[in-house]
Amino acid sequence: MKFKLLNTFMVLFIFASIQIIGQTQFVKHINNPIYSSSSYWDSYTVNSCIVYEDQKYNMYYTAKVKEVRNNSLYMYLGYARSDDGMKWQKFNDKPILSFEEKWERNGFLDAMVIVVNSVWHMWYTCPADVQISNTYLGYATSSDGIKWEKRVDRLNLIKSKLGWDSGGIFPLSVIHDGSKFIMYYKAYSVANKNEVNKKYAIGIAESTDGITWHKNKVNNPIIEFRDARSLNYKLGNVSVIYNKDNTDQPYQMWYIGSNDVVDKNQYVFHATSRNGRTWSKSTKPIISSKEDNWAQLGFCDVEIVKVGKNYKMWLNGIAGNSKTGSVVGYAEDFTNAIHCKCLECGCRFNTCGGAPEDFKTWVCNPSSEKVYVWGRIDCAAGSESQLHNMYKLDGEGCYEIAGRVHCSGEKFYNFSSFVTSDPSGENVIFDSKYFHVDKFTTVPKPKIEIVDLEEHLKADYRARLKMTNISATTSIPNPKVKVTSANGLIDLITLEKISFYNIKAETSEYSTNYIYFDVKGSDTYIDVDFDIYSDEVLYWSDSLRGIQTDIANLSTQLPGEFSLAQNYPNPFNPSTTIKYEIPSVASDFSLSNVTLKVYDILGREVATLVNKQQKAGYYEVNWNAVNNSSGVYFYKILAGDFVETKKMLLLR
Repeated sequence: MKFKLLNTFMVLFIFASIQIIGQTQFVKHINNPIYSSSSYWDSYTVNSCIVYEDQKYNMYYTAKVKEVRNNSLYMYLGYARSDDGMKWQKFNDKPILSFEEKWERNGFLDAMVIVVNSVWHMWYTCPADVQISNTYLGYATSSDGIKWEKRVDRLNLIKSKLGWDSGGIFPLSVIHDGSKFIMYYKAYSVANKNEVNKKYAIGIAESTDGITWHKNKVNNPIIEFRDARSLNYKLGNVSVIYNKDNTDQPYQMWYIGSNDVVDKNQYVFHATSRNGRTWSKSTKPIISSKEDNWAQLGFCDVEIVKVGKNYKMWLNGIAGNSKTGSVVGYAEDFTNAIHCKCLECGCRFNTCGGAPEDFKTWVCNPSSEKVYVWGRIDCAAGSESQLHNMYKLDGEGCYEIAGRVHCSGEKFYNFSSFVTSDPSGENVIFDSKYFHVDKFTTVPKPKIEIVDLEEHLKADYRARLKMTNISATTSIPNPKVKVTSANGLIDLITLEKISFYNIKAETSEYSTNYIYFDVKGSDTYIDVDFDIYSDEVLYWSDSLRGIQTDIANLSTQLPGEFSLAQNYPNPFNPSTTIKYEIPSVASDFSLSNVTLKVYDILGREVATLVNKQQKAGYYEVNWNAVNNSSGVYFYKILAGDFVETKKMLLLR
């Protein structure tokens, strides 16, 4: 057996877990989609596989740059991890698996991951040709689900020369029943190879080691779709669960079906089995893509995870244009849950000083019980807390409701809505995990950066965090930062929250403090996430990725020359950001005298943005022109012998 080691990167997301009554009573969440990719390399996302292990959700998904031609080719494999199911955060934002072998040259199509006796097993499919008329099957193992050891050769599960799976074979789901691996795959015959709507069936194969597979020759295919009038005539992807606690029907299957002749929607169906070979299909779908803007073109994948006694469902939906890839939706049994979603919250007038705050909430009440909807506003200054009765719902229905509340003092807000049967706003009957909370503030997110990194006696390294205010009008009182890292190679040695001095209401005002950490291995990167608080209220999140901890190699990350970027946005009103770079001109990263000033069209100086010594690195500064009139302005940088001037336009 031939293996090779892959150095991988991890992406971090967060998931939520919510109660469900029965696996066939799924209801899609009102906040769908709960995830859509916004980065470059995975801007076109297709299929996903989700594993629940050690109280964490782990997602493996195929994706690529959307501009690459042929929607299902040349995709990489990404990784995500989550705690609770609704909020997702990426880690390192790089693929966890790349296609390197000759038989992988068309990229990845799908991945299946399960954990057996603390060993992570992955099977991944690669298109055999650009028409995707068949696939090859690869295999990899891992001890943590992040760093994978990939088998060089493809596996032996291939299409037959004759019969129902002679046209093409597509592995879809793998389970372990305690003694062996069982794989469920869809395939079609040579006879319908060239048909647009191929007649797929579901087959089964077994393996004791996950590498050598044997197709079942007696029962295959285990499920066929012959009724041309049925909604599940055209088969999509499949997800299978082995539930040993269900002694009658331990094998549970969910699959996507559709029938373009009947309608243009796609559906999820359910099937059960006692032995994994003879299946009873549901006659009616349990989930539909109808009226879902995030799944206008249907579902391309379904994934089921069993947590305790409950099943949870994730759906990859295609919205509007197949060239944009898929987004991820979530479903559980929300049938009897009251849903609240904050739609909008903000100042009524252009300035917030003393003005009322308007907010809107979407509420769905599925019961006949009379309930009251309340909005809560918490202000940082003086810790004022106000309850505002927004609406009384007399029974079943969905409503868009609005309210207004006055909150004085510094403009930090924490807004939430909730439902109660008590007009006083107490004795809340509404479970908060079913609603979406929008935390917001009129203050833009401060900038967090590492300005110094050095070896230290207290730990392997210490890094100086710099928090910079980019607001010219509002201070940040009592700022604190909670620092975490999902990188297993980093061991943080620091307080739960790092305190900073109060930051004044001026752009470029900042405060600093240190974090300490140990690292494992010589090629480790700083990958950290920040929760940023003010007066003990969490308002912002941020992260830093891929900062080299090898002090000797830090210069490889620094700019090679001076540069001044064009301001963004441009034109602007009333603030804009200017970025510049200072190169390493000596081995000790010596300081440069830097000034950055703004001039009007007559050459008069109107603002000094920077006037200090700075080390080599990447910098940005914000200019708030709230007191300046519309017109053309120039910004000029002097750093050592480097001088450059650029033009910008203020439109009021």
